[in-house]
Amino acid sequence: MDKESVFKLIEEHYKKRAELSTRRIGRYLSNRANAEDVVQEAYLRMCTYWKSYDPEQSVDKWFGTILNNSIKDFFKADMMHGMSDTMPVEEPAFDNVLNRIEVAELMEIINGKPEDLRKILHLYLIEGFTSSEVGEVVPQSAANVRKIVQRFRDEVADHGRA
Repeated sequence: MDKESVFKLIEEHYKKRAELSTRRIGRYLSNRANAEDVVQEAYLRMCTYWKSYDPEQSVDKWFGTILNNSIKDFFKADMMHGMSDTMPVEEPAFDNVLNRIEVAELMEIINGKPEDLRKILHLYLIEGFTSSEVGEVVPQSAANVRKIVQRFRDEVADHGRA
C-alpha cells in the first residue's frame, strides 16, 4: 500500500478508536494524561513506520501491537525516572554474503520464513529500519530483532558455503 492509503487508514482508526483507547489505557495507568501520551505515541509510531503495515492484517491488530510496545516503553521510562538505559547500538553493516545475493534471491529466502520472521527481516533488510525501529512495531524487542537478523545472516552464509 502507498503512504497516502495507510495514512487514511490511520486517520480513520484514530477518529473511531483513539478516545476509547485512551479511556481504557487511562483506567490501566490510573492517569488520563499518561494514557493520552501513550496513545498518541502509538499513533505517531504508526505514522512513522507506516511501511510496517500489512494489508492482510487488521489495523486494530497493528495498532494493538504498537500500543502494547508504547505502554511497555512508558513503564520502562517511568521506572528509570529520566535515566537512560540504552546505549546507541551500532547496526552492523551488510556483510559480504548479503551483498553477493541478488535482492530477488534475498526476497525468495525471506518469503520462505514464517510470517513473524518474514516481517522483521523485510523491515530490517529491505526497508532499512534499525532494530530499535523494528522493535517498536513488532512484538519482539530490539535485541530479539538483532538475534533474528544475525541468525538469518548465519543461515544465508552457511547456505552460500554449501
